[in-house]
Amino acid sequence: MVKEQETSKASEVADSVSQKLDADVILYNGEIQWTHGDSLTDLCDKEHKHKNVLLVLITTGGDPHAAYRIARCLQQRYDKFAVYIPGLCKSAGTLVTLGAEELIIADQGELGPLDIQLRKRDELWEMSSGLTVMEALDSLRDKSYSTFEKCLLDLKLGSGGQITLKTAMEIASSLTTGLYGPLYQQIDPLTIGENGRAMKISQHYGEILGKRSKNLEEDALEKLIASYPAHDVVIDRDEAKQLFKRVREPSEEELQLAKALNKYVRYPLRGHHINIFLSNHSEALQREREETNAPPNDQGNQEEGGAEVVSTIGDTGEEQHRPAEPLSGAKIAQVGRSAG
Repeated sequence: MVKEQETSKASEVADSVSQKLDADVILYNGEIQWTHGDSLTDLCDKEHKHKNVLLVLITTGGDPHAAYRIARCLQQRYDKFAVYIPGLCKSAGTLVTLGAEELIIADQGELGPLDIQLRKRDELWEMSSGLTVMEALDSLRDKSYSTFEKCLLDLKLGSGGQITLKTAMEIASSLTTGLYGPLYQQIDPLTIGENGRAMKISQHYGEILGKRSKNLEEDALEKLIASYPAHDVVIDRDEAKQLFKRVREPSEEELQLAKALNKYVRYPLRGHHINIFLSNHSEALQREREETNAPPNDQGNQEEGGAEVVSTIGDTGEEQHRPAEPLSGAKIAQVGRSAG
């Protein structure tokens, strides 16, 4: 659970950022899953107050369909959608950023390629990159072609003209087939098709989100999908400026917000998630105090109808809603157990 002194300071700074940008400030930390995307949509319906939104996003990735739902929800409900990246934001998190009109990336912030992660067959938890099979095919093609070319030239030139071009080609072809044929026989066409379709998910959603945000440079989507060598490649602020039209450093208030949230914005949570409107909680606490005439340090019980705790995901994976606990220090969230 987030500490009270941290959340109190974070809510105060979030209110300052909110007023300056005329934006709701939302914190999302954790894996992107369908249930979490739905809870964010519900929160937007209940707590939407400003015309703009700033999403503070920290994630290792997750479900691309859920990522699209989150980005599309914020695009449709707000005039301007901005994403603040103070730490790690990878894979499906990068997909969310395609829908934003502006990216704010801290010195420690980083994006990653749009590399779909697929479950390995006969493995419970292990994942593999959607680009692995495509890279293997490209590598085999390049190696087989270079082998054929070298054999052909060596035979033709090395024989001093005693071997005809036709004979040299037949020998080179036979040697290349013998070397690489067994490798090609291990490739499953169905796996290639499945991987190809999976990789098209990011492209499809990215095109829709980018059309609305108008923040992608030409060919940026293709680069994010296929131009980076590994899933964990770091895309920092300078690199992001080559891909997005509007990328900036965080303001002083935004830096203070990340400092107040501390570890909750540096590294993604695993097995848990935080999904909360930061900018509304100190307002809700102040309104409650005024209505009840409670002193600032009052820890009394809340009546039903007070400020609500955000939806959380319980151990069973079912969405749970419950009345608010005392908001001492404007407590921002109950950290729920991820269903994933």
